[in-house]
Amino acid sequence: MSLGVVSPIRNKGLYSDWLSAAPLATSMLTIDTSGNVGSQSIPVAAWGSITGTLSNQTDLHNALNAKLSLTGGTVTGQLTNALGTITASTPLTLTQTWNNAATTFTGILANVTDTASASGSLLMDLQVGGSSRFKVGKDGHIYGGSTVVGISNSIVLNAASTYAMIYSANVAISDNGSFRNVWIRPSTFGTGEFLFAGGMLLGWSDSNGNAATTTDLVIRRDAANTLAQRNSTNAQTFRVYNTYTDASNYERGKIEWSSNVLRIGTEKAGTGSARALELQTGGTTRLTVDTGGNTTINTDVSTGSTPLTLKYNSTTMFSFNYTGTFNCGLTGNEGLINLNSGYGYITTVGSSATTRHLQLRSFNGINLDIGGLGGSGLKLLTFGGVTSSFPALKRSTTNIEVRLADDSGFATIKGKLATDTNYTAGAPTATGYIVLYDAAGTAYKIPAEAL
Repeated sequence: MSLGVVSPIRNKGLYSDWLSAAPLATSMLTIDTSGNVGSQSIPVAAWGSITGTLSNQTDLHNALNAKLSLTGGTVTGQLTNALGTITASTPLTLTQTWNNAATTFTGILANVTDTASASGSLLMDLQVGGSSRFKVGKDGHIYGGSTVVGISNSIVLNAASTYAMIYSANVAISDNGSFRNVWIRPSTFGTGEFLFAGGMLLGWSDSNGNAATTTDLVIRRDAANTLAQRNSTNAQTFRVYNTYTDASNYERGKIEWSSNVLRIGTEKAGTGSARALELQTGGTTRLTVDTGGNTTINTDVSTGSTPLTLKYNSTTMFSFNYTGTFNCGLTGNEGLINLNSGYGYITTVGSSATTRHLQLRSFNGINLDIGGLGGSGLKLLTFGGVTSSFPALKRSTTNIEVRLADDSGFATIKGKLATDTNYTAGAPTATGYIVLYDAAGTAYKIPAEAL
């Protein structure tokens, strides 16, 4: 057995050196002031050395007690654990077992009385190679020392190469530590930015309490200056509310896709009222659809403008101008107004002012044709057609002539003749005759006297 050595010294006391021979002694020889010899166990911990003049056993006991107790105690000075160079993990480990449900435990407590200190004083400073990596200031602020996405002094939360960073009043989320996928960046007071990387989306789940369920509403970036609401092949709806009490009482406008049809309109429910729909340009209403479905086109426009124009392949098919003139045109200077799905038409035919005709047609043919509108051409009101097979009326100075529709000759009139004056008694003296035809087309010479 290896023993500690105890030497008698002056003044009836003991001068004691604990020699750390290998292995460390587990017991030691003791001699009290009366000369009694005994032994005592030595604690496993290495206490260092106690040197000096001890007047009695009590002095030695008190000196030993001044050392840190293995079962607890209070350190009043600076505690430094200098491990030096190590080749294996030697962490500073604190272990406790909490076993009282009624007690609120605290694992680590540092209580500083800040009578006077610099503003940069720290409650904690964790370093690597002399550089701070994590600090807690006396004001409760947390400071990081990581460098991620090219940003130093960041506090980084990392899991499976996904980073969440807080730095310089910014918050960023990165999926690989090289790019900012989501970035909250404040600037001057009261302003700031919430930014997404180009491929990111802003979405909502179908659960009020869990964002990790199915995403059923998504806003994305389609291109520069282009915002999109799209979600695969699912039809989308956008709503703007005028009033909202709850899901059963509201007034709102909508743009939606329904059954492959784009709809723009207004909706109401419960206590909400039906509202009109307007289209505007430059802040001026151009078209109004009221709550009854009546459509009004604003005609309060300047001279020379055409408030309503419909085109096909860049060709005006229908227009209504500021004078109230209604225009309808087709290729080849023809126009057509279709009445009752083809049972009646108003149309023009012809390619020039001298040959153009206005026709009123039924579904089985031409009923009325007014030809030669404008210019010095024909001025005919034709019936049934525009060839010599059809009759027409023609103005000749102050007279009306019955002509063939192509104006190649006169046409026959069948019916009863009446004059604008009554019968005058007297016997005429015939100086000639006129020719009249009966219903069979037979010509007769009728004696006549010129007036």
